[in-house]
Amino acid sequence: MVSLRCVARRYGKDEFNEDDGDSVSFGVWAHSLSCANYQRFLDHGWRRSGKYIYKPIMDRTCCPQYTIRLDCTKFILSRSQRRTLRYMNDYLRNDTKPRGNVQQQAPVCKANVSSERAIVEEGAGDNNLSARAKDKSDNPVRKKKEMRRERCFARWREKGLDVEEMRKARAEREEARRRTLESYIIEPESSWIHRLEVKLVHTKSTEFEERYNESYLLYRKYQQTIHKDKCTSRGGYNRFLVETPLYDDEEMPRSSGQLRYGSYHQWYILDGKLLAVSVIDILPRCVSSKYMFYDPDFSFLSLGTYTALREIALTRRLLRNSTGLEILLYGLLH
Repeated sequence: MVSLRCVARRYGKDEFNEDDGDSVSFGVWAHSLSCANYQRFLDHGWRRSGKYIYKPIMDRTCCPQYTIRLDCTKFILSRSQRRTLRYMNDYLRNDTKPRGNVQQQAPVCKANVSSERAIVEEGAGDNNLSARAKDKSDNPVRKKKEMRRERCFARWREKGLDVEEMRKARAEREEARRRTLESYIIEPESSWIHRLEVKLVHTKSTEFEERYNESYLLYRKYQQTIHKDKCTSRGGYNRFLVETPLYDDEEMPRSSGQLRYGSYHQWYILDGKLLAVSVIDILPRCVSSKYMFYDPDFSFLSLGTYTALREIALTRRLLRNSTGLEILLYGLLH
């Protein structure tokens, strides 16, 4: 059953370009919507905030927005992302905090209607979302690397070796040495000082209700500290991150061990207390990441990056029991 109401245009000021005019979107209130039907909305560029589903009108809005799509099967960790994972494991194992300045968290963008999470992490697009964003042609370090590479090629040619074959062999050796995301996600040992538990909880479950108050207080602390947001009522939290029109269509074919579709919070529980929360929808052909929030006291752990990587790992794990679920969607990017 599908229950939708009040399709209309919505106008609002763009928070990032206040002088460039209004943001314009179509909107519809969804009271009951199957996960399969919401998947179809997503495929056509719509997003949801609570029970409100909207789509930017590209030829009318001041700043066109596009959904970030990541094929998790092709994702490769960047050096900075490997560092973030090592920092977390070092903290859990030895209570060691990173030295120096902590890398900035993934930017959190507010879309036309409400906040939507959008990361542009290094290593996540084109299966590396940031590496190609800047022109590095004038980078002296890059030029030195290119010079070393050319000298290496020259030596191979002098020895009568096939450059392309040698490059292919070297790439294969490097690939064999490369660590996967999953290799950093390890079970804690009894000697570790801290314990991190990552748990996926359906928003309509009893378990979710048991930690609801703790989750809301963490959200309020995050919004007030990071975004200087004074309007952090329980009602606003519910409308934005808890209420959902989605229901699982039991008639859809399932494989053995497949998780039910719907709206979830992924909890990151450190020593028995909520450290961070990822808000996601698990759908037939993708995992849709809506938002995340964390304890600002632990910003030194780069939790924006860390939770994004754990969402990629979750999508890969779900793919084992659900063919076609390799895409992770993030929010609308300006």
